Amino acid sequence: MSRVPDRGLVENFLKRDGRLNRWRYFKRMFMLAVAEMLILVVVLSIDLAGHNEISSLGVVVTRAISLAGLVPCLCLSMRRLHDMDKDERLAYVQFVISSLLTLSVDLHLPEAEPSFLETTLSIVNTVITVYIMLCPGTKGDNPHGPDPLE
Repeated sequence: MSRVPDRGLVENFLKRDGRLNRWRYFKRMFMLAVAEMLILVVVLSIDLAGHNEISSLGVVVTRAISLAGLVPCLCLSMRRLHDMDKDERLAYVQFVISSLLTLSVDLHLPEAEPSFLETTLSIVNTVITVYIMLCPGTKGDNPHGPDPLE
């Protein structure tokens, strides 16, 4: 069985089955981060125009955008774990932790120190992300599909 390249935004970012190698995972996660950052900058610029503080609606919109951005991250992480022939439950753990961290961000108090729980969740999330990003995939075909490097 040979690898069929992803076509279009949905296949590249929202497909949950199949495999994804490290380099494609990194590039797609980077593109998501840049796109989300640009969208958030525009939304915050509009919301902060003439004010010194973000509005309640601005908080809701920015959190909704951030949470929506986690869905493609979940799909990409699932495919990356498939490439390593690992269970995708780790991607769900990462998704839940990222969601909790997104919801815990307080945009009104930038100088506030993160809680012990937030710090711990951030560390765990970083470890999971580094693991998913750096561990090599299995060589050759595995139950999730053909080797993405072949």
